[in-house]
Amino acid sequence: MPRQRNGITARVLVGVVSAIVCSVAFVSPASAAWSAPQRIVDTIGGNAGELDEARVARDETGSAVVVWQYALHGLPPVFVEASTRSPGGRWSASVRLTSGHHGVTGPNVVMDAHGEAIVVWSQSTRKDRSDTLRTALDVKIHRADGRWGRTVVLASGLESVKDDGRFAPDPAIALNDSGNATVAYRVRHAGREYIALATHRPGGRWRHPVLVLPIGHGSELEVARDESGETILAWTNGTRRGAHKWVEALVLGSDDKPEFPRQVLSPTEGSEGGHAERLDLAADGRGDAVLSWGQRDGVPNGNEDPGPGPLEAATRQAGSGFTGPTKLLGDVPGLQGYSPSVAIAPDGEATALFTHYEPPPPLSETEGLTAEFATHPAGGGWSPPVRLSPPQDGEALQLASAPDGDLMALWGTGIGTPPEFRRIVTSLEPVGATTWQKPVTLLPERFSERAANTTLALADGDKATAAWTGYNKKNGELLEVADYEPG
Repeated sequence: MPRQRNGITARVLVGVVSAIVCSVAFVSPASAAWSAPQRIVDTIGGNAGELDEARVARDETGSAVVVWQYALHGLPPVFVEASTRSPGGRWSASVRLTSGHHGVTGPNVVMDAHGEAIVVWSQSTRKDRSDTLRTALDVKIHRADGRWGRTVVLASGLESVKDDGRFAPDPAIALNDSGNATVAYRVRHAGREYIALATHRPGGRWRHPVLVLPIGHGSELEVARDESGETILAWTNGTRRGAHKWVEALVLGSDDKPEFPRQVLSPTEGSEGGHAERLDLAADGRGDAVLSWGQRDGVPNGNEDPGPGPLEAATRQAGSGFTGPTKLLGDVPGLQGYSPSVAIAPDGEATALFTHYEPPPPLSETEGLTAEFATHPAGGGWSPPVRLSPPQDGEALQLASAPDGDLMALWGTGIGTPPEFRRIVTSLEPVGATTWQKPVTLLPERFSERAANTTLALADGDKATAAWTGYNKKNGELLEVADYEPG
């Protein structure tokens, strides 16, 4: 029997999901609220520039790290910057982790249960006045005692300016409950593109990166790691010119050897071929996993935009490969959606948060959309979609999970309001609860234009921190943070 959750009993389905959509019945939290936004940095006056790609991580005690990109006047050099907070303390002044580079991808950040954080990014620097760039994949550890360690170069190479970004773009990082970390990235070697891994144990040194497998013409890459040392990889592969992109996955043992053959999880070229995008991957300590992605239905061609296709998800039970995919919105033609975000609880139950609309499509990706979720009990099937927002009044932004299985959903809402002024809210579902709590406002309409890019971290005890970059006329580009008080 599926367990009771989210105010409905999930129906176990095989292969497809019912098109029936339910609405969640919220319960009111005692006195939960988000703190007032705290400004970390802005670009007013002599600090003119652009702030982007904010990421935040925290633990249960309140230790937190937020990282972002800063581009002076919006042009190279590009810096990776950070601010930190100790338990009960205040956010530090911004610190530059790099000295400025031609280009940067990332950064990404994770934090273990003891307050130690790992930041990873890739960067490129002009070697000389030629068109050659020196590229590097870097990591830096912020220790629990509040000190930064030295920057470690995991990999480096050379590339031309026209190929800038092909070396280790957007490195992915995963951290298991024991604090063991894995960095996954794409790299060109001997004329071919590979996925490579570097690993780290608490208190130890980074293990020299290993090439895992060659891929064709990949783009997005996700990684997860369980307690046994298994590494789960998922990526989009594609044709040379990017006309089609599909999803592939691989499970590696603790020896970095494949445990199962590489799996192709979405259609490749041909009449069924689409354009897979926006991967998200999550795994629990046992190795159960969930993977989701969106699908552009058709072939991008110049200015022609074929619009979104179905949302799909595949699941894995520990000791096996992925099964699926399943269309989260069902097989009814025309049901489309955006931006799936996934999490998985310690008992193996998966949850996917996404934005959905029915045709005809809106003029933009943020008009007339509904924030919804679906669940997948371990060993079961996906539930029908459940609305978190009223119909045509919600844009899903992120689903965050805590080690104990608590979930927090982040979305924008506001009927008839321009997307950049929609109210930004969160809803918490504590582990073991049967429904989500009533949404709590993070940013009201008058401030929500500040949150062009929002990121959320959730720790045990319903402790959460949100960070965002945005813009207003008074302060220019800005980066702010807030904390969730569960009451």
